[in-house]
Amino acid sequence: MKEEAELVLQHIDRTKAIAALVQLLRSNHLKDHTCIQIVSGLGKIGTNNEIAIAALVQLLQSTNLDDYTRIQVASGLGKIDSGNEIAIATLVELLLSPKLVTVGNNYEIPRRAAESLG
Repeated sequence: MKEEAELVLQHIDRTKAIAALVQLLRSNHLKDHTCIQIVSGLGKIGTNNEIAIAALVQLLQSTNLDDYTRIQVASGLGKIDSGNEIAIATLVELLLSPKLVTVGNNYEIPRRAAESLG
């Protein structure tokens, strides 16, 4: 099914698909698993897309994400455009956040943010 979905995504107008995924991402009733799937989709089709980057930056700045989802969003942001200045600034901010480093001793978030920077 994953391969079939990737084939379908290749044929869909990329801009419309990104807009639809971003709209879903902004939903107030989004479950973490669904959010991760959307981020994964954006990581595959949103390369260098400013709308996708802005949506993921906004999501990373949200206080409503659990650690695992935040890790996936940071990773997705790096896949979309690790050279984007806004993406870099957001990932560096994530790296420097003492709250994220100390919550549950979860060093995975800063590690993934650093990996996303290249």
